[in-house]
Amino acid sequence: SSGINAEYGVYQGLLGWYMVKSGLEDKPDSADIPRVSQYRLASHLGSAFILYLSMFKTSLDILLPAQGGAAPALGRLRTWSGGVAGLAFLTALSGAFVAGLDAGLVYNSY
Repeated sequence: SSGINAEYGVYQGLLGWYMVKSGLEDKPDSADIPRVSQYRLASHLGSAFILYLSMFKTSLDILLPAQGGAAPALGRLRTWSGGVAGLAFLTALSGAFVAGLDAGLVYNSY
């Protein structure tokens, strides 16, 4: 499992380089402001979350080995927590699209 995390870390680094490269290209309409692609930004952020969660799960598996005979309520809790984690992941990715498009600058005050 740690080998997979290491390989995914290399992938994350390459994806980060690919994202930054998109901001270094000459674009005549950018007015000398480097801008990265919002799609590359979202994919880099999403893969960072997946890498972090994979490392977190690996460390929990090492520190707290699985024990048999868990209560059924624990299974429901795991199901619900997975759904909430998925929604948090989608919310974070939507934030990457907002940041990449500067959409937050449209209404920057109340």
